[in-house]
Amino acid sequence: MSYLATLYEASSVQIAIKAEFLAAGETSLIVAKSSHIEVFKVSRTGIILQEKFPIYGRVIALAAFRPQQSGTDHLLIAIGQVNYKYFTISWDPIAKKPKNEHTAIDFSSPLTPLSDSFMCLSDPGKNMLGLYVYRGKFLAIPQVRQSTRGGKRSRAGPDVGNIQDLCIVRLKELEIIDLKFLFGTSLPVLAVLHKPLMADEMAVNTYELSVKSGEVKLSEWRIRDLKGGQEALFLIPVQPPLKGLFLIGATNIQYINNDGKKTFQPVDPPTVWTTWEMLGSERYILGDEAGGLHLLLLQVDVSDGKARPRLKKIGDASVPETLVHLNQGLLFLGSSSGDSQLIQLYDDEPMVRVQQVLDNIGPMVDFRVMDLDYSRSDEGTRQYSPGHIRFLSASGGHKQGHLRNIRSGVGLDDLGVLGEMRGVRGLWSLRSIPESSFDDVLVVAFVDETRIFKFGDTGDIEELDEFMGFALDQRTVIAHNAVGGRFLQVTSTAVRLVDAGSGTTTVKSCPDDGLTITMASANQDLLIYATGPTLVLLDLTQNLKECTRKTFENEISCLNIPASPSRICAVGFWNMSLVLILSLESFSILSQEVLSIEDSIATPRSLLLARILENGPPTLLVALGDGSIFTFSINETTCALYEKKNIILGTQPIRFQPILRGDGKTTVFATCDHPSIIYGSDGRIVYASVTADKSTYVTSFNSHNFPDAVVIASEDDLKLSVVDPLRTMHIQSLPVGDVVRRIAYSKEKNNIAVVTVSKALDPRTGDDLHTSYIRLIDSATFSVVDSYKLHELELAESLTSGRICSGNGLPSEGFLVGTAFPGRGEKEESEKGRIIIFNVSETKRIKLTASYDTLGMVSGIKMVGEGKFVAAVGREVELFALEYSDFQSKSAASKSASATGCTITTLAKFSTHSAPLDVATYNGIIAVGDFMHGPSILECIEDKESKKTTFAEVARAYNHGWLAALELLDEKTVFCADTDGNLVVWQRQLSGVTEDDRKQLRQIASIKIGEYVNRIRRITGQTLAGSKVQPKAYFSTVDGSMFLLGEIQASEIDLLINLQTNLANAVKGLGGLNFLTCRAMSTSLANSNTEPIRFVDGNFIEAFLDLPEDVATAVVKGNGKAIDDLGVSVQDVVDILETLKRLR
Repeated sequence: MSYLATLYEASSVQIAIKAEFLAAGETSLIVAKSSHIEVFKVSRTGIILQEKFPIYGRVIALAAFRPQQSGTDHLLIAIGQVNYKYFTISWDPIAKKPKNEHTAIDFSSPLTPLSDSFMCLSDPGKNMLGLYVYRGKFLAIPQVRQSTRGGKRSRAGPDVGNIQDLCIVRLKELEIIDLKFLFGTSLPVLAVLHKPLMADEMAVNTYELSVKSGEVKLSEWRIRDLKGGQEALFLIPVQPPLKGLFLIGATNIQYINNDGKKTFQPVDPPTVWTTWEMLGSERYILGDEAGGLHLLLLQVDVSDGKARPRLKKIGDASVPETLVHLNQGLLFLGSSSGDSQLIQLYDDEPMVRVQQVLDNIGPMVDFRVMDLDYSRSDEGTRQYSPGHIRFLSASGGHKQGHLRNIRSGVGLDDLGVLGEMRGVRGLWSLRSIPESSFDDVLVVAFVDETRIFKFGDTGDIEELDEFMGFALDQRTVIAHNAVGGRFLQVTSTAVRLVDAGSGTTTVKSCPDDGLTITMASANQDLLIYATGPTLVLLDLTQNLKECTRKTFENEISCLNIPASPSRICAVGFWNMSLVLILSLESFSILSQEVLSIEDSIATPRSLLLARILENGPPTLLVALGDGSIFTFSINETTCALYEKKNIILGTQPIRFQPILRGDGKTTVFATCDHPSIIYGSDGRIVYASVTADKSTYVTSFNSHNFPDAVVIASEDDLKLSVVDPLRTMHIQSLPVGDVVRRIAYSKEKNNIAVVTVSKALDPRTGDDLHTSYIRLIDSATFSVVDSYKLHELELAESLTSGRICSGNGLPSEGFLVGTAFPGRGEKEESEKGRIIIFNVSETKRIKLTASYDTLGMVSGIKMVGEGKFVAAVGREVELFALEYSDFQSKSAASKSASATGCTITTLAKFSTHSAPLDVATYNGIIAVGDFMHGPSILECIEDKESKKTTFAEVARAYNHGWLAALELLDEKTVFCADTDGNLVVWQRQLSGVTEDDRKQLRQIASIKIGEYVNRIRRITGQTLAGSKVQPKAYFSTVDGSMFLLGEIQASEIDLLINLQTNLANAVKGLGGLNFLTCRAMSTSLANSNTEPIRFVDGNFIEAFLDLPEDVATAVVKGNGKAIDDLGVSVQDVVDILETLKRLR
């Protein structure tokens, strides 16, 4: 029933280590992101992604170790969220992929409380690894040691250094803050930072661990019940020769040697530390929650011989979650609340210099879909196009709050700016040596002149005062390398052929009666140009001999002739939405197509005849003045046009420019207000947005120093760039500084409103002070244009947009904000809040329209028709109306009026089972996300006589769960995410036999993704033509992932589910893990399923495309079981999956 596709994988980094994983002597950076692992090569210039592989489960810990018989390090990977397992892998250099060393070991203990944090430890003496997941249970994983006899070590066996069976060690400390193995001990010594029961201060204990007969024995070591202060955060073991450990606290840092003696270093101002890394035996680096990096030194005082810590702040960066020292002062900073960074440390100022940035769009607290609403079919249905959808996300935490503009598309790597040039009207590349395969001359046309730039062999660029007899005092209409080693230049007054050897004009042709050439198109042999309604064909091989001339009734708006050899051309006209395919012999009409029967600006503005699809027919691209594109296939025999399709790229006229790729295939660059790359893939035409927002003209420029480059003209300058052939995520960031909590978008006014929260320290009490703002963002400039500060201690919790009455009583799109005032003292629950309604003036200023005081936090707010909205207030759901009156009135009980004359009135209330987390609406139907009791559906019922409105609960879920987010997909279907990382689709049983059946929400699909979902947004009215899955919703996670939920056609459900099952049975994951078991819904209360229920993971089944032929055949045939045979061919499955890839 349901289909899951990953649009963007997790980008948040919480775990990273270094290891010689790929090759001996080569340090790799290993980064875990949710349920996949990335391996980076470390170089002097940065880190480069080498490998990436999925893990069937959420990675919670990583450790590296090396058996003596192995040339490279092995990785221990621990996974879990409800069920916990670990396994080990190594790198297979022949197969070039990871291989299993130890299959997964389940160490789940459902009846034992989880610890507050997961820890993975590695003994410096290489005797033991350790995991801490459950309170009071240390999971020791001994390593095989080299045996000793008579004081001598025996010869190394094949298993020395490898791991042995897991041993459970019970600790008497329950509230453990941190665990570390110490340096310089013969047996593993474990230091435990904990908070003793009924005590105010932390304490440190140490234990020696010895392994005998497969069991780990715990014995007390030297340091016992050492006081650590009230704010101790973690431990740092100190390398020899000094040994011991640091006890890191917010107000002081203690160094404790192995005999328990202490020295101190005060921390001023008090600092909340997040992580640390060792640079050397006496140098360590600390990161704090504000993004500060501090150097911690351990120095021996010559006066008394004691080692004392010294602390120095060296710079600022992202807020670190993990730090990894790679080599020679190169430091990887992994962040979960901002961008991860590669940092170079220096001895001189600035000591911290960011060398490389790895984008992170997590945590995504909220997002909005800015689909461009352009793609439509002939029937008016919006066509789903992932390449033309952008997301606005509220990303980042702490000081790293950003509003991110995210889209999937083709990137441009800028090589350099050729210069600031305004008013460019055309670009062409030429080869000054016709026999060369490289371009070295760039022709740039302006309104009344032409400029020539010559590229030298060493990369130097020179502007030429003259070139081959070209007329530089006129605008060039087209420039071209023609047959016979000659150059073609067409201006508004003449056509010139120039000899490349002598640089002189060999032949010149001028239009009759002094007419102006308005446009032209040429290949190596032929040229066509237009003068008003007249079309002329010249033969370049016969010194511009005129072959054909024809005058049409309407003025020509665009034309194109395909590459040689050619017998046709295409022509479009002003004042009529018509395109013709003409014979070059006589300009007779071979086929024609009316594009639009309505009189509008939708006349052809640009044409292109090219073979875009490999092994397919030629394609005709027609760009109209309203930003839409028509595509046709051309019958090569009759020249008939067929397979008419339409997509809208923007709102401005489009220009086509073919770009020949390095593989010989044609790519088309379409410039408009939303520029795109058009290319063929898997037998279809693909449109991908490109990061060249202000481009006006483009030409390919394959030069010796810049192969496969393009030159792009914008309104301001001229750039040389390279097109990245891969379609990837592109991010534009607006740093806000504050945490961005909520986003709303007004399509009517093209404005974005965001809620931000700033944090400052109260100088009197030392407590954190939070201040909320409503900020207005201009969608065009992506900048803050106005802000509105909320009351002291008031936090904005919800935000939406909708049509409401403005100050003059007329309906207008505005913004609705729900707030809360935090409870004071022991009362954590908010007892009051506000509903605030804003409008935006024509000068883009925020105007307060109305305000309403509520008895509780407003956690969710949505529009229900024009002028009405529903809100989750405290423990109730309330329906409100915004009314306008000419006179002002105020009533504390149920109304709140403002100077604008707009009044908020309560219409109905409904008490929920616990606390409503959020609300969703669909055509008057309301879904309520109850935090503890799951989803329910309400309807508004209005009494015809009294005109009073009441709520009726028409359906609810009876399976209790901890809800995280919800959305209504239609009148009867609710899509939810819970706090355990599960996705569930619920549906009303409208055809149920009994009333109780009809009031029950039934769980019809479920799957586990292992990530916390913050927000779900419904996709409205979009379809994907020819697809067996239709898009229904987007949702985002704390880890920075973005997913698409789709609905599978009923006729294809069994095929896709059986494909997923067969594939999971045939292909096991790392650690021998089964995909279906990993994706089965599980909660902290119970493991309810053994596999996903009526849910298909698109990324998993797409792995079928990479299978060897024999394995793919076995999967289709049911792995030898006739009952599991899919009943289709391998090619059928490939075709289906290639279509489904279009969803993302």
